[in-house]
Amino acid sequence: MPASRFQAPRSVILTGVSGGIGRAISSRLMASGWIVAGIDTVNPESPLEHFLPMDLADIAKPDEQAALQAFLGKVDAQAPITALVNNAAVQELGTFDEVSAEMLNRSFAVNVTAPFVLAQCLHDRLARHQGSIINIGSIHGEQTKKGFLPYSVSKSALRGLTRALAIELGQSIKVNSIEPAAIATEMLKQGFENHPGKLKDLNALHPTGRIGTPQDIAELVRYLIEDAPAFLNGSIIGVDGGISSVLHDPQSL
Repeated sequence: MPASRFQAPRSVILTGVSGGIGRAISSRLMASGWIVAGIDTVNPESPLEHFLPMDLADIAKPDEQAALQAFLGKVDAQAPITALVNNAAVQELGTFDEVSAEMLNRSFAVNVTAPFVLAQCLHDRLARHQGSIINIGSIHGEQTKKGFLPYSVSKSALRGLTRALAIELGQSIKVNSIEPAAIATEMLKQGFENHPGKLKDLNALHPTGRIGTPQDIAELVRYLIEDAPAFLNGSIIGVDGGISSVLHDPQSL
């Protein structure tokens, strides 16, 4: 493992560590010398020094709070926690008639409430080291389509949380959000297994000629918690290959 640019090891709390983007972030940060402490419902493929199995929808429950505080204390005792990456998310999908209040509540619990609770739990530790919070949002926070109501609304709320936290904490903690468009995770690619032509079309829609990779997101996370200037705070950073600038006009096709 390459030596960290820091004088001493530092820890990062990473939620959703077992998913495609989470694995890429974990690998990139460990290569840069970080100690990654993961939280997820599924055990990571590559064992971590610190891992907490938790459904973030339950993070506010007393028993889960006790387990979380014990976990954070153990991590911080090994190496100071100086960054939080809120990557975990649930994507509840359905038509307007199919969406239930339970789907909406779960979307907010995992995608919005959990990042807020973690920010509160880690506030003192992060502030002590002029640390950083990165929220992984989605292009659906600003642009969306039918069938994505719970996901879109919760990701829009995460945008608001990012801005509000930057205002509340900006003198001691940087808070920024990354909003990816389509990313070539295993889950996405599996969805196109029987429709390779549609995946080709999706790539072609992007001005870059391709959709994003988990490594694209991981490298930006590394930059934001290691090298970004302190004045970069409260920013919503789109990583979308330019797709959000494309005007789809059927008359011009």
